[in-house]
Amino acid sequence: MQIYLARHGQTPFNRDNKMQGVGKIPLTDEGSSYIHSVARNSRNTVIDVIYVSELLRAQQTAAVYKQYFDVPLISDRRLNEIDVGSFEGRYFDDLRKEHGVVFDLWAAGDFYNVNIPGGEQFIDIEKRLRDFIADLHNPSLKNQNILIVSHYVIIKMFISIIFTENLSASNSMRIDLGNITKLSLEKSNKWSLQYFNLPIIR
Repeated sequence: MQIYLARHGQTPFNRDNKMQGVGKIPLTDEGSSYIHSVARNSRNTVIDVIYVSELLRAQQTAAVYKQYFDVPLISDRRLNEIDVGSFEGRYFDDLRKEHGVVFDLWAAGDFYNVNIPGGEQFIDIEKRLRDFIADLHNPSLKNQNILIVSHYVIIKMFISIIFTENLSASNSMRIDLGNITKLSLEKSNKWSLQYFNLPIIR
């Protein structure tokens, strides 16, 4: 099984350095154009199915990929970005000044003690991602090439859960908007990392 983890394209919040979680935030024209470029350069790759977060920016990204690959598209809430509660739509600089403790814990990888006002706990994200990953071990998927369109925090934690069993490892990763990370699940049920943070599916 080949897994392609795709981050969504740019949104106005990405462009303006604002925190975004589960809000209804669309792609910018630039974001959409970049995804078209990635998909166009990847169209010779075989994709069997697309799994996608329920959130608008991911749905719009997946819709672009569907134009090129024309495969089933399955929405799954377990792939949704972290709910950032009252932080949604606020500038990062302002949040760091007002909630320095939250960001210090986050930066230190102390995820189990991060408390976002009105937001989601990291332990709940871990639970839903572990549940999704367990579903990937279904024998019916073993020969599939799967594109998963999701979000920054989710993709990094997905990788951390698989390879390190330690969520703090996600703090050492950077995944650019619209870029792809490829994983392989072998018949022995062992995972391998094929490439990381590239603008192509191959």
